[in-house]
Amino acid sequence: HWGVYEDVEQAGRFVESFLLPSWQEHQRQHARVSQLDAEIQAQVRSHHLGDEPPRVWHGVAPAWQQAPMQPR
Repeated sequence: HWGVYEDVEQAGRFVESFLLPSWQEHQRQHARVSQLDAEIQAQVRSHHLGDEPPRVWHGVAPAWQQAPMQPR
C-alpha cells in the first residue's frame, strides 16, 4: 500500500507512506532501484523545502501483530 497525506496541523507538510508485507521486501525494493527510478526520486526531492533532507522514518509491526491469530 502507498499513500501521500498532508499534515492537518502544518499546511504544506506532506507525508508519504508505504505498507509492505515484510522488512525483507522493503530491503529488496531498495536493492532493485533502477537508474530511471533514481532520477525520478531526485526530481521529487528537488521540490523539498528546507535545509535538512526529508526525514525518513521506519516502523515495523510489534511481534504480537505479526504472530498468527490463535483461536480462543
